[in-house]
Amino acid sequence: MHKSASSSSFGPEGPNIVQSFFKPIQKTSPPTIPTKPTKISIIGAGNVSMAIAQTILTQNLADELALVDTNPDKPRGEMLDLQHVAAFLPRTTILASVDYAVTAASDLCIVTADAR
Repeated sequence: MHKSASSSSFGPEGPNIVQSFFKPIQKTSPPTIPTKPTKISIIGAGNVSMAIAQTILTQNLADELALVDTNPDKPRGEMLDLQHVAAFLPRTTILASVDYAVTAASDLCIVTADAR
């Protein structure tokens, strides 16, 4: 009696289901990894902004994160807090400024600032 290596056959001489459904993929290349770093900017440094920033960091959605606010101390303080979180996560560069120039070349810009 001929014994098949797989237990999923129709019988001792029957076709092997694994071989008929799962054929090897040939002539494929490995997936390409994007070479351009992803940059996300957040305008406003309030509670909503920081919740979004933490999600971006923990989900590893960006290589660079820029925070912009009118109060110079607020984005700097939030940046320092986020850097403590980022110490245990994949590397993300965090920038903080009052100048919108840090948002240059952003792939996504999230505006959470309100009018006071």
